[in-house]
Amino acid sequence: NKLGTMVSGKPVWPNFEKAKHVAAADLAFDPGLTLHVGIDSTGRNPAMVCGQCRGNIWNILGELVARDVPTETFAPMVRRRLR
Repeated sequence: NKLGTMVSGKPVWPNFEKAKHVAAADLAFDPGLTLHVGIDSTGRNPAMVCGQCRGNIWNILGELVARDVPTETFAPMVRRRLR
């Protein structure tokens, strides 16, 4: 890895528009669709995101971010969130 320059306030996705990309209300889980879960547990700050795809539209239903915890602690946190 090579460190890059950080610019305060610069968006990761330049075309991001909150009104367009963020739901006005919480999104509901649809039991008829597959729940996709992505987990990064490669370090001390693990994270999980889950969502469902309808056509080509992704509905991100939730995320979980932990700070300075091992996998043994994070795994039960994921299990509770997914319930």
